Amino acid sequence: MVGLMYFAVNGALGDWLLHLEYDIATFHSVPWHERFEWVTGLFWVELTTFVRMGSTPTAGFKDTIPQIEFLGRGYPFIMVLMVTGFLRAMRSPEFRRAGVFALAYLLVAVFINIWQGHSYRYHFVIWLPPMALLVGAALVQREEPVLTAQSLVGRANMSASASSAAGSSAYFAVVRYVLAGLAVLGLVVTVLPWLADAYANVFVQRKRTAAIYLESELADYIRISAYLNQNTTLEESVFVFSDVPAVYSAAQRRNATRFPYMRWISESGSAEVKRVYEEILLAELEQNRPKFFVLTKDEFPWPGAKFGEVLKQVPAVNQFFQTNYFYVTDVGQFVVFQRK
Repeated sequence: MVGLMYFAVNGALGDWLLHLEYDIATFHSVPWHERFEWVTGLFWVELTTFVRMGSTPTAGFKDTIPQIEFLGRGYPFIMVLMVTGFLRAMRSPEFRRAGVFALAYLLVAVFINIWQGHSYRYHFVIWLPPMALLVGAALVQREEPVLTAQSLVGRANMSASASSAAGSSAYFAVVRYVLAGLAVLGLVVTVLPWLADAYANVFVQRKRTAAIYLESELADYIRISAYLNQNTTLEESVFVFSDVPAVYSAAQRRNATRFPYMRWISESGSAEVKRVYEEILLAELEQNRPKFFVLTKDEFPWPGAKFGEVLKQVPAVNQFFQTNYFYVTDVGQFVVFQRK
């Protein structure tokens, strides 16, 4: 509700509804008998993507750093603790509402990622608060008896059944904390190579941040951002026909359109939505006339990407590009064209 109010106040409710139509059209393109499988498949892909990519510090950021995967980076144990936390909350009347809230929070976060599509590392940040709540519910002590030498002496006259219940409670408490320890161990071992590399670069070799980025797979992002920054003024806009929105913020230059991603052109399930998006894209390009029109080369920013071919799928935009821009230079994986 708060989100809808935000869109309405900022005059973007129509855009939000158009995006919703895009998602609905994509869903309707799936046959009825496959829709349940499609939705559950999306959920499963989202979950496995989180464990594979969302839990990786910065996989692929720097190939010289070993990618250690020890104990599944701790996430299998975190998942068990989350389930345990939810079940414990359901057993306790005073925590039941909080448990339902945490689970609902997590499900909403998951479905937001499904709605966005193509979730990638930082998209999963919204999962972390409800995950922490559920793990906390698994580990919190709620006036449960804990076996110590002193408590055992004090319970010398307890009945056998009560003593057995207390021992069982203490046993499961130990199991939960062992799981938590394994989760922390898996996370720490995964992160250690990155911490060591950061310490060596920042504190020992005293490298600047830009130099560290230039050693990583983000080097071309930094180079194209520097090129755009140095060859434009603050008042001038640029446009990158690809899926690399970080370039705009790194270059500190305004996107000439409202579209930071172009993947929707080849993936839209609705010809009508695609037509409307194309009209908006073309209108904003014609209105703002970015100084630079940038394309990415094939196989970048991921294997199989071909945004040069995607551009041809929007003929009006391609015609605008061909008519108004000329080739300037290559900057790594980026091809730069300047306004005539």
